[in-house]
Amino acid sequence: MSSPFAIPVELVRDAIAKVDCDGLLHPATAAMRDWAAMVASQLTGAPAATEAAAKGSPAQLSLEQLPIDAGERVALAAGEPVLLCLLRAEWQMQKVTSGNADWLIVTEVVDQGRHQTVELEAARCRSLGSMAATLVHDLNNQFNSVLALSALLDGYVQDDTDRAALRELERGTKAGSRMASCLVRLLIRGRERQRFSSAEMLEDALSMVRKSLELAGANLQVHVAPDVPDLRGSAIEVVQSVMSGLVAMEQCRATEVRCGMTREPVAIAGGRVRDCVVLRCHAGPWNEQAMAPLLEVIAGVPGMLSRVASNPDVLESVGNATIAQRRMGGDLSAIRDGDAVQLTYVWPTAN
Repeated sequence: MSSPFAIPVELVRDAIAKVDCDGLLHPATAAMRDWAAMVASQLTGAPAATEAAAKGSPAQLSLEQLPIDAGERVALAAGEPVLLCLLRAEWQMQKVTSGNADWLIVTEVVDQGRHQTVELEAARCRSLGSMAATLVHDLNNQFNSVLALSALLDGYVQDDTDRAALRELERGTKAGSRMASCLVRLLIRGRERQRFSSAEMLEDALSMVRKSLELAGANLQVHVAPDVPDLRGSAIEVVQSVMSGLVAMEQCRATEVRCGMTREPVAIAGGRVRDCVVLRCHAGPWNEQAMAPLLEVIAGVPGMLSRVASNPDVLESVGNATIAQRRMGGDLSAIRDGDAVQLTYVWPTAN
């Protein structure tokens, strides 16, 4: 039997089979006879095919019997390489046409090829993860719009049934927002760190809570120093962290909220002084019932989990923000500053 290569078939070490008009494989090399027997034995769950091949009787195998899905079957028919994982090994299959005959060539993916395949799949997953994280971020914007609308309607609702429905809407929306935030953290974990504008990040976070603060009667003041540098990491995760702190301030019924972003040398990462972007958020007046638990959760004091359980809508997100800050090499702290609570975000600059 000839082969699609310009060398005698007996010198070819790859698994090659001629494909007839019915899709049946006719092995042209010993490697293909062994491979077809292995696949057939896996499909039947019996060693009979392997024993038959050992006696010189090639296993009967067709393209339709290959354990691949419909999309891969179409790709194979179109001449594209398709991977098959079997018995802890990976095999690349490709159908080629040589002269008037169709051939199936099967090669085992060696370590270098396997690494290349893994890298391509990882790049594809990162791309999909980035796209999905952006979509979830936009979805969270919609959640916050619903909460802002709910706050606006609250003053006009008189019927108890309607008020209960409004509270249920808020609870469901906050639960959806928490799930979306968790999904964002899963999707962006391990992603390549990207450079982004710290000023634009703050504006993104404020754009999602500014209306809620206004409807809650809070006076918002923002000052960003002109020299604040860029950050490096996940912009989506940082926006979520800042937004969580601002939402907590709104829930604490603050009437004055001030945000100031500056560039300062700060001792982080084991005491080493680094060039950092610092965001200080003040909210007042002091509300002992709402703000004291906020300080405990951010500080991670013993018993903080009971605090989170008492108000998961706000405190769970703030706790996650603390972890996210430290994962970026920065910090999130909270103190009582006179008659206000102050949240301080710190990020090392991208420079």
